Amino acid sequence: MKEIAFVDNIHEFLSTLQYPQMLLLVDENVHKNYSQLLDEFDTIVVPPGEYSKSFTLVEELIGMMLESGYQRDSLLVGVGGGVVTDITGFVASVYMRGMPFGLIPTTLLAMTDAAIGGKNGVNVGKIKNCAGTIRQPEFVTVWPDFLNTLAQKEFRNGMAEVIKHAILEGDDFMKFLFENIEKIKQKDDQILKEMIQRSADFKLSIVKQDEFDNDVRHLLNLGHTIAHALEAETRLSHGECVAAGIILDAKIAQRKELCDDNFTGMISQLMKSYELPETIPYNTEALMSKIAADKKRRENHIRYVLPVAPGDYRIVNMDESELRNHLKNFEND
Repeated sequence: MKEIAFVDNIHEFLSTLQYPQMLLLVDENVHKNYSQLLDEFDTIVVPPGEYSKSFTLVEELIGMMLESGYQRDSLLVGVGGGVVTDITGFVASVYMRGMPFGLIPTTLLAMTDAAIGGKNGVNVGKIKNCAGTIRQPEFVTVWPDFLNTLAQKEFRNGMAEVIKHAILEGDDFMKFLFENIEKIKQKDDQILKEMIQRSADFKLSIVKQDEFDNDVRHLLNLGHTIAHALEAETRLSHGECVAAGIILDAKIAQRKELCDDNFTGMISQLMKSYELPETIPYNTEALMSKIAADKKRRENHIRYVLPVAPGDYRIVNMDESELRNHLKNFEND
């Protein structure tokens, strides 16, 4: 399982890779901004957006790869955000029963979360990551310059996952995010690199304990049960829905007398400081219909993560009727 590695020149890095053949899957928006660095290599441009995480695109990509003669010892490299890193890992996992792949994340969310840990998935209908594999890349390489052209909305999306990691890691990381709000928002090089490293290292430390998501890795789903349902219902971004989902999880924990108002307020303030939503309007029954298809569901309960304090949490089996009751309680907040 590879640590992330920072590089100063992405073209030079790609030029050093020694494989019989190499193919880049590149996000369309990334290609528009960086084609001069990438077009020397064999490239397929991937349309942006969640709709690309589909079996339709997977089949198209595999067809193009077969037509071009790529083999099991070829290297597939994903250059893009979470959609591209997921698609790359999934295609590499199934192409000729498995080929090596590497990831070059270009968004903050991908650098700190999506590209780390080996989960590769595609959506089925409106259900996120319903089909997938767990397979580790040969490398995860970060070139921070990609963030210079990243839209502010996408940067905020990444901050939701960084904040999630900080809540789970504890006081020190949360303090770092509070103390460096302006430097992070202004993309200070050194502070940004430190934040990315800390966030990625935390996720990797969890994955190393539980690669196949049978136990402690489940804590990384903090906020995500509700977030995935909100995404399907509202079409808001992943980061926005994760932010609102984490705050709702904290409120549920507080209602169950597992955490206090100070901690919930601290989480809300951190989200607000990074211009993330504290609430998103929802309909409980609409959310529950999506949650019923959640892959964390077991019989009539859901494995659920509740934040208790910085660095402290509970993984509980929550009955669907209990979750519905909690959501009803906060529906009009």
